[in-house]
Amino acid sequence: MTSFKNKLFVEIGIGGGIVIALGIALAMLGGSMKTASGRVVTTRTELLERSASVGSLAALRETWKTRAETSLNVLRNVVPEKDTLINVSRDFQSLASQTRTEYSFGFVGETPAGAAGDIGALNFRLTLRGDLPNIYSFIEKFREFPYFSMIDSFVIERKGSEARSELVANGRIFYR
Repeated sequence: MTSFKNKLFVEIGIGGGIVIALGIALAMLGGSMKTASGRVVTTRTELLERSASVGSLAALRETWKTRAETSLNVLRNVVPEKDTLINVSRDFQSLASQTRTEYSFGFVGETPAGAAGDIGALNFRLTLRGDLPNIYSFIEKFREFPYFSMIDSFVIERKGSEARSELVANGRIFYR
């Protein structure tokens, strides 16, 4: 019977050892599965956030594209083509005669338009001579000038003892 008891204890011991080893393996596997499932949940959350970001970016690009296209069309209507600037000198002459001022006008350089639809500019220098109220009148009428233009700098000086003044202005007229 002793041999039977010894055999029984050995088999119970082996069985118990296997159960304990399986329990330890199961506990370790459960911890690994918990860690892996946590990573899966985190990764899924990140993917959802990135998907939402990509969707927002696509919507933003579409909105920007339509608004940019609208603004570009407005800009095309405001900024003339270079060929239409051939009459600029005559238009300045007309303004000067309307305001009873003497004028001299000349182009002094150019910033060419780029191939990507950038706008270019013709640089000019304008000199006016006349009574100060007439020069102010010229400036007011220039504000309604039909070209997209800008005065970069100007100087107004009184000339002599008379009520005569002189305006020297440097500016740009933009074209596409």
